[in-house]
Amino acid sequence: MTYLVRLTKTEAGADEMIQNTFIRVWLARAKLADIETPDKWIFRLATNEAYSFLRVRARHEEVLAAVRAEGGPEPVLQPSDTTAYRELKAAIAEAIARLPGRRRQIYLMSRERGMRQQQIADELGIALSTVKNTLGEAMEAIRQHLTVRGLLMLAVLFTLR
Repeated sequence: MTYLVRLTKTEAGADEMIQNTFIRVWLARAKLADIETPDKWIFRLATNEAYSFLRVRARHEEVLAAVRAEGGPEPVLQPSDTTAYRELKAAIAEAIARLPGRRRQIYLMSRERGMRQQQIADELGIALSTVKNTLGEAMEAIRQHLTVRGLLMLAVLFTLR
C-alpha cells in the first residue's frame, strides 16, 4: 500500500486501487495456478491500477481547469467507486447465498478455497464433468442475479478498468 500511496499521493485512492486489484485477481483466479510468480503479477496489476487512477485524475484536473477558465460552475463529483464496489460485493454474496446447497458448496470450494476442478471432484467423489457443469450453472445464476439487480454492467466495468 505504501507504494500506491507514494504513487498517487492519496491513501483513499490507494485503498480503492487495492480493492480493484483484488477484484481483478479474483476474476482471474483460474489463471493463478499457471502464473509462475503471482506476487509479481499482482504487483503489476496494482501498478496498472495506479497508472489508470493517475490518468483519470489528470483528465479530471484538466476538465476542472477548463471549466474554471470559462467561469462555469464546477462539475459535481460522482460517488466513489468504493461505494459501487461494496454494492457489487454485497449483491454477489447474496447471489451465492441463494445458490442451492451442492452448487454453492462447489462454487465456494472453487472460488474461496481456490481448489481446482479435479480436486473438487476427487474430494466430493463426483465426476469432473459434474463439477464443470455445476460451476457453469453457478456462474450463470450469479450473472442473472446481477442482471436483475442492474449490476451486471458494473461487474463488467470493474473487470475492464
